[in-house]
Amino acid sequence: MWRYVARRLAALVVQTWVLTSLVFVIVQILPGDPLYLLVDREATREAIEETRRYLGLDQPLHVRYAHYYANLLRGDLGRSFFSASSVAAELWRRFPATFELVLYSLVLSIVVGASIGCLAAFRPTGWVERATFLYGMVAGALPEFWWGLVLIMVLFNQFGLVAAPIGRLDLMVAEPPAITGFLTVDSLLAADWAALQSSAAHLFLPVATLVFLQTASVLKMTRFQMLQTMQASFVHYARACGLPSRIVIRYALRNALPPIVTHWAIIWAYLMGGVVLIETLFSWGGIGQYAVQAITTADFVAATGAVLVLTVWSLLVYLALDLVLAVIDPRVRY
Repeated sequence: MWRYVARRLAALVVQTWVLTSLVFVIVQILPGDPLYLLVDREATREAIEETRRYLGLDQPLHVRYAHYYANLLRGDLGRSFFSASSVAAELWRRFPATFELVLYSLVLSIVVGASIGCLAAFRPTGWVERATFLYGMVAGALPEFWWGLVLIMVLFNQFGLVAAPIGRLDLMVAEPPAITGFLTVDSLLAADWAALQSSAAHLFLPVATLVFLQTASVLKMTRFQMLQTMQASFVHYARACGLPSRIVIRYALRNALPPIVTHWAIIWAYLMGGVVLIETLFSWGGIGQYAVQAITTADFVAATGAVLVLTVWSLLVYLALDLVLAVIDPRVRY
């Protein structure tokens, strides 16, 4: 097991270096010049070139890459062209917002999707099977931002049942003292019931949007794997021995776990990057919205930092997945 962990950590270092290099190069060659947004329209050519030299944009790509990587090894992601604030500090401040949204969405998707998937697999010809098939088709037919707009229009505009999509808290509610960065947890720890109610209310719409979409994927994967496992010889033998249904389902689920857990990790990594549109739609203030703002303003430093954090996060998720699979399926280690 330790040799396997060492191999994966070594591979992680190489993967991180390759992907950070790709992210830097791709962001640098994106079309758009931030100078046209930074300087005044009436600025002279000399002023524009002076600004270009000040930002280091006049240097060749390989020189900029060397400087960037030297700073990166020190934990310095640079400063935003427009706000002049530290990119690392901005990302650190915004990361809990994205993490809170993704964590709640993933946990609810797994709990609901896996439960219904197991039920549909155990009764493959009932009404549950037909309902889950229809739900999977509907949820996967349209993009996430469309479902988010529908929920906003119906639940907020028409009926006023949910909080406005204006961020993580109501405008008149103060943030609780920062402890974990999760507003719901920090509000609970500080016994700030107004902030707890407001943060939970603002979480409802974006979490509901992501859960509605991702539950369909979890459900279908769980159902498919459970159906395959339920046809195995050991399941037939367990039934022939008269074991209760809950024991048979537990045995089948244990053997179906590796591909199901892999699917969960893929969804987890996808949500960290795919939450960009949801954060923008609900003005969430996380890393996704920060990345969109940086790209639209050609803020190369901020965009590189945001994409880099999301990329490294995905690598860490897949590393954790490999370690979990090595525990539940010893064949993975060899």
